[in-house]
Amino acid sequence: MRRVAAIVMLGSAGLVLMILLLSDSQHTNRRYRSLLPPLVTIPQHPREPPLDEVPPLPEDDRAGDCQPRDSIFFLKTHKCASSTIQNIIMRYGERHAFNFVLPAQGNYIGSPEPFSSHWIPEWLWPRSERFHMFAHHTRLNVNETLKVMEPTAAWVTILRDPVAQFESAYDYYGFNLKVHWNMSLQQFIALPLEEKKKLPRIGHGRFGQSQMAFDLGYDPTSLTAEEQVKTMLDELEARFHLVMIAEMMDESLILLRQLMCWSTDDVTYLTKNARFDEHRATLSASDRAALEEYLALDVALYRHFKARLAERIAALPMDPFLARGEALVARRLFWKQRCVTGEAKGNELKGQQHEITGRVKGYRLSDNAGWMCSRLGMAELGYTDLIRDTQRQRLAVWHRVYALLGLGMDASVPPPPEQR
Repeated sequence: MRRVAAIVMLGSAGLVLMILLLSDSQHTNRRYRSLLPPLVTIPQHPREPPLDEVPPLPEDDRAGDCQPRDSIFFLKTHKCASSTIQNIIMRYGERHAFNFVLPAQGNYIGSPEPFSSHWIPEWLWPRSERFHMFAHHTRLNVNETLKVMEPTAAWVTILRDPVAQFESAYDYYGFNLKVHWNMSLQQFIALPLEEKKKLPRIGHGRFGQSQMAFDLGYDPTSLTAEEQVKTMLDELEARFHLVMIAEMMDESLILLRQLMCWSTDDVTYLTKNARFDEHRATLSASDRAALEEYLALDVALYRHFKARLAERIAALPMDPFLARGEALVARRLFWKQRCVTGEAKGNELKGQQHEITGRVKGYRLSDNAGWMCSRLGMAELGYTDLIRDTQRQRLAVWHRVYALLGLGMDASVPPPPEQR
């Protein structure tokens, strides 16, 4: 019994000692921690605005249970607000690390010659030999395009009122210059129709009569019979999932958002390559009539697909469609207010916002602009260079690995821009 009592007493004493030591240790730790500087939260540069600063999107913003499409072929027509759509596609593709059909340099991969897959440099080809995105200037070649795009790609293009498109191109590309047609727009309008048709395309054959039909792969000088025009329209109807209309930009973007199952922010935009008003010509009704006669193929093209757009919108439930249109406008105005401090001549801006001419508007961005603002404000050439170099660096990994393992792939890729 004495032995048991002794063991109990020793155990109790040990327990008391452990409690005292633990208490002292905790007291010491508290005293030690009180000497440390307070914890500091390290600020991180946000790629996008904090969520509490951005109005939330509706819960059904992606239109139900659809799955976002990850591939789109956009036939970029000239002077049809196509740079605005291109910026939308480049933002989505960059965000998801998608692969773009791109030339080795610049922003053209075809035109006046139709597109050929041989113009894509080897160092920009993905392992799958299929691309997610095509959004740069070319001239349509259906068979060659099908070779390079994902089979599930959506086919989209955009058209504009042909007279407005031609007036814009006449000013932007300098049709009036001595090296080209050497006459003002009014002098051109005054020419007889047959004299107009004799004038050659400018820019090495890239720009001229019925530009939209030309970009879509057709020859405006040979498609004159009514049956030929109908065949063209039928072919385009069968090939393209959506033909947007520039004068109905927001409404067209709602249909694009629905087609791609993208969010409203995915299709929001700042208008790109818009000219200042002083560079726009004022045309009379007779001026328009004379130009429509010259641009007959584009007029047929535009009227047909504008009617198709109206039919598509009319077939949709009107209240949800209008609500989505209003949401897009609200979102566009929000981002413009958040990102833009003012407009400037495009060629006065620096870096990736620099435009090649001062005839178009660029945007001065706020100093704290994040990823979204910076991309909305980028010019086509600057953004294209960024995407091309990012894609080059990503794809260089598998080139090197294949070369290391002797799988037959040439590992040589161009050096980064700073070493060229």
